[in-house]
Amino acid sequence: MKLYKVSVVPIFTLLTLTTSFVLPLPDNLQAFLGVENEAPLNSPAQDEGFSRPSWFTSALMARRLLALSPSGVITTTFPDSLPPSAHAPSDVAGLSIGLREYIADCDSSLPKDLSHDDNGSPTILGLRIGTTFKNIASGSNLSLQLDWWDHLDEAGPVYPGLPLSPAALPRVTLFGYLDSLPSPLPDDAAAALEACFLGPHPDAKVWLPGASYSPHASFWARLVVTHVYWIGGFGDVQQIGWMNLTEWQGIRPYGSVAGVGDGRGWKDVRLPVKTSYITMRIARPRLRVSQGESAFAVGNARWTNLDLDPIAKERRKWGVSSLVAYWISDAFNAATWQFASSIIAVGLTYREALGIVALSFFIMSFVIAANGAVGAIYHVPFPVIARASWGFWGSYVAIISRVILAVFWFAIQNVNGGNAVRVMLGAIWPSYLTLSNTIPESQGITTNGMIGFFIFWLIQVPFLCMHPNKLRWLFTIKSILVPIAWIAILIWAFVSEKDGGGVFTAQPSTLPSSKYSWLFLANMTSVLGNYATLSVNQSDFSRYSRVSPRWQLLYIPMLPIVFTFISFIGIAASSAGQAHYNLPTIPWDPTVLISHWPNRACRFFGASSFALASLGVNISANSLSAANDFTALAPQYINIRRGQILCALLSWCLVPWKILESAGNFLTFMSAYAVFLGPIASIMLFDFWIVNRLGVVPNLPGLINSVNTGVDVGVGVHPFQFGWLLGFVATTVVYLFLSWVWPALETRIEHAVLPDEVYERGLGLDGVDELGLGEKHAVVEKV
Repeated sequence: MKLYKVSVVPIFTLLTLTTSFVLPLPDNLQAFLGVENEAPLNSPAQDEGFSRPSWFTSALMARRLLALSPSGVITTTFPDSLPPSAHAPSDVAGLSIGLREYIADCDSSLPKDLSHDDNGSPTILGLRIGTTFKNIASGSNLSLQLDWWDHLDEAGPVYPGLPLSPAALPRVTLFGYLDSLPSPLPDDAAAALEACFLGPHPDAKVWLPGASYSPHASFWARLVVTHVYWIGGFGDVQQIGWMNLTEWQGIRPYGSVAGVGDGRGWKDVRLPVKTSYITMRIARPRLRVSQGESAFAVGNARWTNLDLDPIAKERRKWGVSSLVAYWISDAFNAATWQFASSIIAVGLTYREALGIVALSFFIMSFVIAANGAVGAIYHVPFPVIARASWGFWGSYVAIISRVILAVFWFAIQNVNGGNAVRVMLGAIWPSYLTLSNTIPESQGITTNGMIGFFIFWLIQVPFLCMHPNKLRWLFTIKSILVPIAWIAILIWAFVSEKDGGGVFTAQPSTLPSSKYSWLFLANMTSVLGNYATLSVNQSDFSRYSRVSPRWQLLYIPMLPIVFTFISFIGIAASSAGQAHYNLPTIPWDPTVLISHWPNRACRFFGASSFALASLGVNISANSLSAANDFTALAPQYINIRRGQILCALLSWCLVPWKILESAGNFLTFMSAYAVFLGPIASIMLFDFWIVNRLGVVPNLPGLINSVNTGVDVGVGVHPFQFGWLLGFVATTVVYLFLSWVWPALETRIEHAVLPDEVYERGLGLDGVDELGLGEKHAVVEKV
């Protein structure tokens, strides 16, 4: 490969510098002519509140200018001694000349062994007969000047008080040397490079290297940039001076390499086109996710992005108090209240209902704690951990299964929150409750209910745009206000009905023992299904933990106590409400109970506690879970924010008010919910903790019958009635047996790679030793 050694000149001194010009040393580059960056005192820009963009933003704009420039002025110098064949006046020897040449930012189109990794080295089609390339071949310095001046008629005013001016538009000069590409290029590389270059230059097809019809010999080359000089415009609103070469080389279209800038790519900025300086800095929405290059999958955005990467130490904000507040916040929601009440509604006593809730959450707490500890060690979400157990492609089974259910649960909480908003509005404007209904009764929702649903959905959208680390205050507020309100409701229940109502005096069930057992198991499955999603995705939240994974064990005593207490509140309030207001059925929906309260202020604040409860749990447990799954499915296009918005939009498509139309429907949904997640939780838990290395089919007949009772499946309905337990236990046995007989040794690596090893280059590692795993944890699977 032939190298042409060159140096170059800044554009603003183009006519005065010669080959004797010596570039300043790198550590002095920023200081060189740095006085130009000083904004004059009391300038119009300062009066208008303008401020210069950062140097990294300027580098992004410079790279965008390169990408959008089809040509540039290459400045070279004639040799000191001109041969007769030059046909040039002898006195131009040693003088500079600038000629416009075709260029394109096509380095990324080349194979890895030929490219410079899209580091800002423009591709040039050189003609050996051209003056520019003759001078370079003779040892000339060169510069490549790019500017935005041709777009003056498209640009809006970019400086206060002045008309349109080319001087206010950006330009950049690149210094370096010309590096010729191999000739001929491999066929695939040549085809890719030609396709990229001919896009902005279709006429250049005539001069392609090797073309038999080309009138002149040509060659491909790249300008390897060694220095960059930038003039963004007027000095008090734009940067002027030497750019950081590392930033220039580390910028990509959709992000930047790890450690460069703030992670943005050049497609996240705009050059002045029909807009003001202020609005040009606001990037238009783009389909691809804007972010830096992952430190854990360099060059491959197919499997990860920054939202899927392990959380860096400085971003781990959740301590013990945050974890406790989160779970108290999550537990106090309408679904937990409705569960115990709906169990009673299908024929069991309150003692049996509380026993089911306590036992279910005792079982679930072990699974949640075990899977949560994995997230606290590796600081990655559920979809990434699932790859260790299911493989990269197989993990899509678990991810898609969960994302469907997470979106369903988000939609259900929207109905709960919407009902609370409807009661709140009715407390303020009683006429709202008598609003004429224009929705068919068969749809399971009224006009005022739909309005409440929409308002609640709209209220939570801004929260979906916030990062989970910035929402701890919401969980803390909810963990304080909602328990106070619900304990007040419990006090009201026992004050209004001293014996607690009919539920507490009901006779034990007289069902035959076999039917009673299946009913008990069916309700237990429903309770397990209530938090089956968190049994697999606890790592979505524990990844933000800054404390030892041992703190996940706190859930084992805490969850059964908290959830059983909330269920007791629901039972007591529902029972008291039925007795106090002489209702024909138990008001298992808390908003139905609250709507009977005569005091409008009590109705408003009581309903607002349920609205806040639904808001908190929807954001923390449902939208974030779905967002992580959507992000894993398409990390190039979806991040956590986009995933949460997508979840919110899809919730409308699921008509969740049909699910909550009756207690039976709700229990059916929750049973179906657990069928799929039990096996997923089992595989993840035992793969990490025991195998370190499938069981759904028996439940399917019962699932079919629950969806369509007209399909008779005989005794096949019974396995479905304890679907989560059957799926979890059966999958555990089968998976452990298969892993013991046919261990997947090829999926293992020699030692665990913790995120801190990558972030800190091996300094200050923690996490594994906190669990006391020692050498047993030295072999893990590829994630």
